Amino acid sequence: MKYKFVDKYMKKSSNKKSFIYSFFIKMFVCILIVLIGLITLKGNQELKHDVKDIIENKFSVSRINNFYKRHFGDILPFESLTKSKSALVFDQKINYKKIKKYKNGVKIYTEKNFLVPNIKEGIVIFVGNKKGIGKTVIVEQTDGTLTLYGKLKNTSVNVYDYIEKKELIGEVDNYFYLCFKKDGKYLDYKEYIK
Repeated sequence: MKYKFVDKYMKKSSNKKSFIYSFFIKMFVCILIVLIGLITLKGNQELKHDVKDIIENKFSVSRINNFYKRHFGDILPFESLTKSKSALVFDQKINYKKIKKYKNGVKIYTEKNFLVPNIKEGIVIFVGNKKGIGKTVIVEQTDGTLTLYGKLKNTSVNVYDYIEKKELIGEVDNYFYLCFKKDGKYLDYKEYIK
């Protein structure tokens, strides 16, 4: 009896060691691949430019998310429990006093303390400040269109939030900047705001 227990314990211990060993080998290989990639990018300016172009213009977070959900389901089986129930969805159109062309988009003049609704569902890929347009939120719509909301006073979304149509993006003083971009080309706002 005594020897069987010792043999059983040794087998479990050996499995744990091989698991830990395997884990560290995999981590080492991943780190090595990343370092080789970074060294290659640093030395090759043309490749660096190509990678930057792919990430900025062709990389679609929402397409990857939709593909994953369609074939594998939700990332977490309990995602419905983790989703925030505090998201404000309201039935409001973008009411404006006037629209003025600005940079690659438009300035939309609204009433004071206007609550900006999201135009179409998608994933928030950026929340922060951008030069010339201040506090900004960028949403990648499910069709790959980027919607940029700028000149916000405050925001109510975070990066990687999946937000629905008409969900609150943020609040503005009396105008905000709006821009649409797809496949590296700027789109006409009239297709989205009626």
